[in-house]
Formats: sequence, C-alpha cells, structure tokens
Amino acid sequence: MLSFGDIVSEGFLLSCFRRAALATILLFPGPALAEGLIIVSDPLACGLTEDSRDVSVFKIVDAGHLVLQEHGIDGFEYTCEFERPIAFDWADFKIDSRSGYCNEPGFLEPGVFAMMFTEPGEIIVHATMWDEPIPFRACPR
Repeated sequence: MLSFGDIVSEGFLLSCFRRAALATILLFPGPALAEGLIIVSDPLACGLTEDSRDVSVFKIVDAGHLVLQEHGIDGFEYTCEFERPIAFDWADFKIDSRSGYCNEPGFLEPGVFAMMFTEPGEIIVHATMWDEPIPFRACPR
C-alpha cells in the first residue's frame, strides 16, 4: 500500500488536483474569461492564446505562466483562491483587497491580497505570502 508521501512523490495526487482545477476553469469560467479576456503574468503568454479560451488557459498554465481570474490565480502546480471574486473594471485607478489562500503540493498558506488596477488591462497583485508583487496584463483580443 502506498503512503501519502509515495502518492505525492509519484505525482498522482498532483495530477488529480491539476485536472480538477482545470476542469473547474472549463466548466465555470469567470466573467473575465466569459468575455474573452485572459489576464496573464507574462505578456509572452499571450502568444499561446487561440480561438478557444479554454485551450488558451490550458496552454498558458501548462507553459508555466499564471492566469488571473475573478476567483483567484491559476498556475501549473500553484493556485490562489480569493474570498470574494474580483470585478475587472479599469474605469478608475483603484486598489481592492480581499483575503484568501494559496496552495501548492503539500502547502496551504492563508493571506491577504491587494489588487492595484493601474492602467487599462494591468493589475498588480500584492500578497502577504509573496516577497514581490506580480504584475498581470490582459492579452489583446
């Protein structure tokens, strides 16, 4: 019989979490994705977008980039969930905050997130559990 450590080291549990997270993205896309907006941690990831936003999110995450969505941040083996969804609105400069948590295989870390909506299409996300903020950019449609 396998121990929990064996399962994690074999990647089985990670594979299950990843599949569940990506299935959630496909089945319940947030408003930003529903409108065709994809917000990424690296502008080069915009080159991975395709006609289907579902395929785009899969390719971006699989390539090691982060995708900011209304419910949180999705990555290959790293996700963050916000207590309340984000409303993507760049009408005015604003700072929005909420609590949440980030998890990666074997770790769960609660924290506070502050989102700074700077210029249109750009959000800088600060989190108490990170050393540096992460800038996100909306991919051109």
